[in-house]
Amino acid sequence: MKILVDGSGIGKGGISKICREMLLDWPKETEYFVVGLQKDLIEFPREFEISNRINYSKLNRWNTIFHASLLILKESKNYDVVLCMSPSFSSIFSRAPLVTMVHDFAHIDKPMSLSISKRIYRRISYRVIIRKSIGLIFVSDVMRSRMKQIFPPLKARIIVLAPSGELVDEHVEIPILVRSIENGKKLIVVPGHASNKGVTNAVAVSKLLDDDFVLVLLTGHMGFQPQSHGEDDRIIRLQWLSEQQYAWLFRQASVLLMLSEYEGFGMPVRQALYYGLPQVISLDASLFEASESSALYYCEYHIRLRNRRFNVGS
Repeated sequence: MKILVDGSGIGKGGISKICREMLLDWPKETEYFVVGLQKDLIEFPREFEISNRINYSKLNRWNTIFHASLLILKESKNYDVVLCMSPSFSSIFSRAPLVTMVHDFAHIDKPMSLSISKRIYRRISYRVIIRKSIGLIFVSDVMRSRMKQIFPPLKARIIVLAPSGELVDEHVEIPILVRSIENGKKLIVVPGHASNKGVTNAVAVSKLLDDDFVLVLLTGHMGFQPQSHGEDDRIIRLQWLSEQQYAWLFRQASVLLMLSEYEGFGMPVRQALYYGLPQVISLDASLFEASESSALYYCEYHIRLRNRRFNVGS
């Protein structure tokens, strides 16, 4: 089977890991042509890059979408299906059957988390691409149910394909965290690459804990820096990690703290579940689904997260 993959709608975060997992897990005889993918977001094994066509983009998002549109218009007729990894306007030019992955409806459910231009773009691209698609892939039952509330009945076939959360086998140590562990510190991992991740709440919670905990804030490749909480020597900010570093971190940490305001799935929670890392999450339905009901809820007004109530790492 020949699949043209439109990656122009993928940004930093869990969707990039979901894309990687999907493409690597599908039958080996599948032939891919991947367009619009930013190289710093996804690391594919060398053998995958050799056996498939991957057109990496070094352009900004809007130029990437434009360039992907030209490639899809020109090449899609030679493929069995176009797989749009996140609703992107470039896939409207597909001349092959279109299948689209939908990972959230932030432009509707949490519009203030996006810029005005992104909100407008998403409204248009989602409406057009979802209606054009013969198949829709959702990463959670929560998002599938939400789609049925937003859109009238569609003819597209709908499936839920929840990622496993499995990380790579190879590990690469992170020196600054190795020193913290050697000094008797326990690591609390906080995904913080976007404004909806609830980083300020996570930092506030960490101040309730004893001094032997270190908050590891994953800021993503854009270096997102949460404001208003001040500097704290118990907070270690890390930018984009390699897959090997990420895997090492999840094996060394004591707990994952994810107090997001909104999620389409919550990939870090599923990864923590896969490796037996305890999770403390916000009251978000998608995070609850990703954790398979194993996480501890944190609610600012009802629970005080202290060592005596949640003995991290014991």
